[in-house]
Formats: sequence, structure tokens, C-alpha cells
Amino acid sequence: MKIPILLITHDRPYLLDKVLNRLIKYTDWKEFELWICSNASTSANEKIIKAYAERYKGINVFYQDVNQISLIQNNLINKLRVERYIKLDDDILVSENWYKGFIGLAERHGKDMSIGSVVIPVNGFGWLPFLEIMGYIEEFRFKFPEVALIQGCMEPAAWYDNEVNKYLWEKSLNIDETSQQFTTKQKI
Repeated sequence: MKIPILLITHDRPYLLDKVLNRLIKYTDWKEFELWICSNASTSANEKIIKAYAERYKGINVFYQDVNQISLIQNNLINKLRVERYIKLDDDILVSENWYKGFIGLAERHGKDMSIGSVVIPVNGFGWLPFLEIMGYIEEFRFKFPEVALIQGCMEPAAWYDNEVNKYLWEKSLNIDETSQQFTTKQKI
């Protein structure tokens, strides 16, 4: 049986397209199946989901009309009735062989486990430290003076403003290099 990958998404079409591209490119689909969990998404997100589902026949889509991440996740897990699955959000960029660590841990430690990971943050609370650690904070403030940066948090522009979104993603790519640099600078 293939291991389901649950990709939870809600109204981040710019991110979703990039995430799906990398997920499809870097996953061994002989071992996995993809479930896109559309969490009360609007038409822009739905358009991307539909395009990928038509292009890649192995993609399953699970819809929910209420925007509640834990509810859609739990509903799909109950529906699938599997011992193992991998849950990703629509802001996680995978890299080559990303899944091998999950498989190895599951084989060594059995089914009763939960795995977390260190990721480059993409929410209002995480981007501000990211910009500071990576040395982009002044450039960001100059480019986006209207975005409020208050008490270690960024207003929701990181989610809703395509230009802010694009800037943050571009500063995070190449993801492998950025991750290494972020980790190194954070320890200093």
C-alpha cells in the first residue's frame, strides 16, 4: 500500500503552485500517493488544484467547506484508515530525496511516532526572524514600508500580498542553500 501524503491548502495559490511542482518532481510516486486537502479554498487555489489533478492522474482531492485545518486533516485520516501518512502544509518546499528520512524512521521505529521538521518559516510570526537572521530586514522595510512589523510579527501581508509573498519566496530559494545559511546564522 502506498503511503499517503496529505497536502493541506487554503488560499495561497502562489505558494501552492511552487509546492506542488517540487513535490511532484522530488517524490517517488511508486511509494506514495498525494491527497490535496482543499480547506475551504477560493477559486484561485481551486484552479491550481484542478490543473494538477488533471495533469497528474494519481492526485486525489479532498474538499472541505469550512476553513479548519485540524478538521480536514482528521477527516481525511479517518477516511484513509492508514497506519502511516505524511502531512505537509502548502508552504513546505521539499528537496530531492526528502521522503527517505521519513521512511527510514518509520521502518526502524514502527508506527507509533510523530515527526516534525525544521523548516523555513512562512507565517507572520516566522518571517520577521527569518528576515533579521538572513540580513534582509532593511531591504524588506525599504521595499514594503506599508507592511507592519510589530513585536516580532509581520502583518498578514505575507499571506495576502502577492508582491510580499513573491519577495519572501525568492529570498528563500535555493531552498537547500537558504536552509543551510539560515541554520548557520541562527547559531551565531
